Amino acid sequence: MSSSSSSSSTFSSVFYTLPSSSTSTSSSSSSSSPSMTSPDASTQGRASHSLPPSPSVRRLFVRLRFRKWEKKCKVFVVFSRIKKVLMRVIAKILIFKAAVVVMVAVVVVVVVVVEVKVCDRE
Repeated sequence: MSSSSSSSSTFSSVFYTLPSSSTSTSSSSSSSSPSMTSPDASTQGRASHSLPPSPSVRRLFVRLRFRKWEKKCKVFVVFSRIKKVLMRVIAKILIFKAAVVVMVAVVVVVVVVVEVKVCDRE
């Protein structure tokens, strides 16, 4: 409950800073509210985007923001899983390559030692 009230308060602060061209839909839907239709003397000279939005517009905007966040979160989870799998695969490949390099180095050392011993006997 408290998260929705904090997000709606963020909405109202964001809403007042938006330019008038981007609030054309919210100003038309806020005019349907009876408290918004009669401008008094204090709000008569102000621009239309300075009026508070109606609760239905606020809920719609918060819901859309939550859906965008939810989609981003799902994408982030998918990418983090892919990243973990790729890191494991790369780690296994690097470990395998390191093991192959070590085995080849051991074989080369053994061959060189055997050749040196064989050459010393002759």
